[in-house]
Amino acid sequence: SVDGNIYSYTFLYSYINYVYCSRFVDFSETDNVIEFGPGSGRQVEVMKKFHPHLNFYLVDLGPTLYLCHQYLKAVFPDQVLPYTHTRDSDVISLRSQGDLAFIGNWSIDRISPIGKSLSFSSAVFGLMTPESTRRYLGCISSFSDHIFMVESANNDQREIYSLEGSACLPDFLEILGDEFLLADREPAFYPLSMREGFGGFEMMMWTRPA
Repeated sequence: SVDGNIYSYTFLYSYINYVYCSRFVDFSETDNVIEFGPGSGRQVEVMKKFHPHLNFYLVDLGPTLYLCHQYLKAVFPDQVLPYTHTRDSDVISLRSQGDLAFIGNWSIDRISPIGKSLSFSSAVFGLMTPESTRRYLGCISSFSDHIFMVESANNDQREIYSLEGSACLPDFLEILGDEFLLADREPAFYPLSMREGFGGFEMMMWTRPA
């Protein structure tokens, strides 16, 4: 606990990611966060409590997205948009401030944020083939000013996750290298230890040159 407030391990891990992003992203000048694989929504909760004006586009598989929706609806009941808001739209753009939209991963090519955007993911692309990753990052690069990811710098996770082929840093450099600069990379860590034993994960920040 800190000053009488109790913080969970999950909260601290999400806070570490937020602090890292804050070194490169001015959140007061950022309009949107597009998170891929938001899980239960804890990362969203941390960011939104610091920056209520941010719009969030949350992209995931249907069952996981439902769990995220239910959790964040309990935390931010007035900001969660109904599924119909995005399901029935040809173009998904949030025009207000502080809204949370939930988007199936099959609709990624319909996302069109307004203003400056940070794309965020943790241990997502390493579970995809380079070909699938290329599709996702192709869409992401079209609307992002910054891209944060926690992914492997090498292909060790192929054996760990029993994958024949999975994306890692060389693939990201090939896909993003023409439009984005890898501004920083450093070993990922948990609140009390380095993040070891899962394929050499690193925190990476990609920025679009001015």
